[in-house]
Amino acid sequence: MYNGQLELSFGTRHEGQLLTRRERRISRAQWWFERMRRIVEHAVESVPVPPPEQTWLSNACRQPAVAPESPASTARRRSEERQVCE
Repeated sequence: MYNGQLELSFGTRHEGQLLTRRERRISRAQWWFERMRRIVEHAVESVPVPPPEQTWLSNACRQPAVAPESPASTARRRSEERQVCE
């Protein structure tokens, strides 16, 4: 980041200082590239961040997957629930 002060002038045109269109473009380009060179010279080198590391827990226990119920077992369970409630 450039912390210097930029200078803007609202000067009047003098007869002897009229530049051609090409000269103005060249002058602006030179100013722009000089400024970009200064910014690059003062840039801070960033350190790349390593990618995240995936770790595994060696003693982690997993619960076995529960098999989905069949329609017959669901019907049986519902009838048992009715009997308990009645």
